[in-house]
Amino acid sequence: MCNQNLEEVVLIAGGSTDAGISVTNIYFNGPSGGGDFNDAEETISWIAGGESGGGFEDEEKEDDWIRDHIEELCSDTNSTNNSSQNFSIEEPRWGQLANKEEILDEIAKVIEKTNGLAPVPQMMALKKHFGANLRFNPRTNTPFIEEDNIDVNRYVYTTEGGWLDFNHVFAAFNLTYDVGVHYALLGGKVMEEIQAMRENNHSAYAYEDLTSNYVGTYMFTKYWDDISDGNITYEKMVSEILDELGVVDPEDAPNFDYIPAYMDSNYPKNYSFKPITGNDLLEAAKKAFCNKDEKDKIKNIKARENYKR
Repeated sequence: MCNQNLEEVVLIAGGSTDAGISVTNIYFNGPSGGGDFNDAEETISWIAGGESGGGFEDEEKEDDWIRDHIEELCSDTNSTNNSSQNFSIEEPRWGQLANKEEILDEIAKVIEKTNGLAPVPQMMALKKHFGANLRFNPRTNTPFIEEDNIDVNRYVYTTEGGWLDFNHVFAAFNLTYDVGVHYALLGGKVMEEIQAMRENNHSAYAYEDLTSNYVGTYMFTKYWDDISDGNITYEKMVSEILDELGVVDPEDAPNFDYIPAYMDSNYPKNYSFKPITGNDLLEAAKKAFCNKDEKDKIKNIKARENYKR
């Protein structure tokens, strides 16, 4: 199942094999000289929050601040220097952003609940857990939770892999177990295409989807034998992957200031496995935010001010 040539996998999944020399290109596009996932160390090279609160007693002052904040976010100068250092149901969403420790805490919750079960049912439980979606009520700017009424941190930023959605990561991990690398990656592409054909689509090809699928597939090929033999835990596996990809706090993501609480058709899209990072991510997120209607910008800013990331 794991002896798949990376170039072949990427081609089957509709990707590109003109890898170039950068580390992220080698990983996300496949090595130009071929190789297989079973020998991951030789064929793939990897370099390896806070709360928002407060409020305004004076409603007019709050409105003035929001207008000024929107103007600042959409100004030309903010593209290279914003306040956070320097977005789908699937796009990184305000209220579900995580640092490394918070992702590992989510995994620990699942493993504790499934203590004594074999690795396969634990794997399935992790997939279900990270499928939880937080929704904000647009009339009151208060959050409410879908899917078993649980609040789950599922999005984490890495310098080499961009944003990762652990719903996609563990969905791909599960699918690779079921059908192998080829069809797991292909299946992920097919699902994005189906979503893209739907009316009022707000999630197809969200910028972290395919990258997260790729990471989940790689993670399975590298760690499944050790997971199934009991030589490594799920927490340790994810910790190592995040360290290899250069995990940082959400506040240090280039597009932190533009991550929305409400999903609409304005979001950065990515049709390849190669992640969007750095200034490319900042510019794409800024453009998506600034293309929103004024009322949608205001809704997002109010939600961010009244609820933790």
